[in-house]
Amino acid sequence: MKLNGFVANVILALLLSLLGASLLMVLGMWLATWMALLVVLSVLAGCYLLWLLYSHGNRRGISLVLLGWCVVGGVVFLLSGGALLALLGYTGLLWMTRSCLRYRKPLLALVDAAISLIAIVLSIWVAQNTHSFALACWAYFFTQSLVFFVPGYMIAKCPGAHSTDRFCQAQRNAELALARLHSNHL
Repeated sequence: MKLNGFVANVILALLLSLLGASLLMVLGMWLATWMALLVVLSVLAGCYLLWLLYSHGNRRGISLVLLGWCVVGGVVFLLSGGALLALLGYTGLLWMTRSCLRYRKPLLALVDAAISLIAIVLSIWVAQNTHSFALACWAYFFTQSLVFFVPGYMIAKCPGAHSTDRFCQAQRNAELALARLHSNHL
């Protein structure tokens, strides 16, 4: 199973929903509800960011993503913004991270942003109508998994044209050979 496939993202949505609901139930016993909700949203966003970085195999930018996660969390806690501000902030961070990892064209990043906004609206609607945090998380992360259908690209693992890694050289040679074969048949 591909790590960034649709089924893997749906399974992740289910796991994050269950984690969020159980964490909110446990933390709700010791913390105020609003504080427990902010902690849970922060943990879920952190888990999803780690999944994004792991599934795309990109090791660059980990510290920047971690810094962004800390900044969004700090701003939300300092401003006492509530769950909506946390949801907007973390969704913006997820969108920016995913856009940097997947897209070359701004139009595709805008489609991703539209899906992220739909996820926010849908999760708020589900939370208001069902009063279930687990279903709201499921609606949010399932809608986020639909981003898989937006065509993207994988960042090449070989950084430069003059890499000394034998695998990268072999990969470049194979791509050049395929390009020559394709141009000969046209």
